Amino acid sequence: MPLVQRSYEYDLVGNLIQTQDKRFGTTNYRYDKLGQIQLAGQELFRFDPAHNIIERESERIQNNQVTAYQGITYRYDEFGNLSQRTLPNGEVQSYRYNAKDKLVEVTIQKPNQAIETWQYQYDVLGRRISKRLENQENLQEFIWDGSHLVQEIDHKTNRTYCYIYSHPNSYEPLAQLVFAKNSKNPTACYYYHNDQIGVPRELTDENGKLCWYGDYTGWGKLKNEYALVENIHQPFRLQNQYADDETGLHYNFFRYYEPNIGRFTQLDPIGLAGGENLYRFAPNVNEWVDPLGLFEYVDEYGDSYYYNASFAGLKILNSEKKEFAYHGNWCGPGWTGGKHESYSKGNDNNGYYKNPVGLLDSACKAHDICYAQCRKEHPCGGVNKKSCMDKCDDGLVASANEIKSDTRGTPLTRSALSGIISLNLGGDSNPEASCRR
Repeated sequence: MPLVQRSYEYDLVGNLIQTQDKRFGTTNYRYDKLGQIQLAGQELFRFDPAHNIIERESERIQNNQVTAYQGITYRYDEFGNLSQRTLPNGEVQSYRYNAKDKLVEVTIQKPNQAIETWQYQYDVLGRRISKRLENQENLQEFIWDGSHLVQEIDHKTNRTYCYIYSHPNSYEPLAQLVFAKNSKNPTACYYYHNDQIGVPRELTDENGKLCWYGDYTGWGKLKNEYALVENIHQPFRLQNQYADDETGLHYNFFRYYEPNIGRFTQLDPIGLAGGENLYRFAPNVNEWVDPLGLFEYVDEYGDSYYYNASFAGLKILNSEKKEFAYHGNWCGPGWTGGKHESYSKGNDNNGYYKNPVGLLDSACKAHDICYAQCRKEHPCGGVNKKSCMDKCDDGLVASANEIKSDTRGTPLTRSALSGIISLNLGGDSNPEASCRR
């Protein structure tokens, strides 16, 4: 008998309609005409016209903010962030955010128990680098490679977890290396076995022995898990989501995800560029992914690296079609800090522009600043100005290819970037032109 055995059945338009799993049996799925999930096993879902999940057809949602669902109640602050969540068992979670709408503290009041306060820290790129239970020693630190979590250090258990992915451009976990201090077994290696969308279903050791397995609800919440090895740790859920045991929320890079309702807890940082409903995750989690919590897309081949269309609003450059869709606040033809204009240092210093939303967006801002400097140093154009702008382009290409996790699909090339300079990607339509006397 095979250790892992799953089969998938799809309808004529490509929707997953049935899975058969060796351990969890058969699960059927049904969708509406918009591709929104209606049935997942025994779970039924309804949505209003704005794609908000509801329990009754007569229910009306204001500001796209779900306030109650299946016994859980939600409250929001004036900035649209989830400020409080009350669970059916009476547990109350209160959330506090910083000026950039990053979740920095959670206060948890469980019935007849002491209050817990969890604190979260982020680096300058918005990546979560630690979490800690206040006044306790259980600090957890997180190390990143671009937008990939590659290492987790748990100071309470003295364990370090290193994560390896199926490809540098993929968010599907391949293996987990464990290094444990003061343990009889100081090292271990586990391999992930994922489903069609990259969600871990099993973990096996280097000898092929089953060590962990689990199944999920229709929106990616872990429903049942079975740990066959002591101290095994499996925090991954949907692609690039890390499950926090203390809250039940999933950290999804730029935002947090509430798997009970399949929505984000904060407004989309890129605004309407991520869709009309700023809390929405996707129509379903059987074919859609959103690794950065910004913009969903179809994971067509089960490994997002092979999907060659768009990601977070960014369309990979095509030198023949000269395509470059907008991404974030700085990437796109004439797109500068959320404004359709050329870069101005004075405006930047005055806080006129919006901040970059990620690594690639930061590289695009650097490219805009570089172009502005070329214009200043070579106001008459000519060969020197062109050479200066070429170096700016080379810098963007190098940065984009270094930030593999933000680019996807076909690698960015120098020739492709040159092909769209005429579309005013922050530059001049004719940088070789000289001043007339």
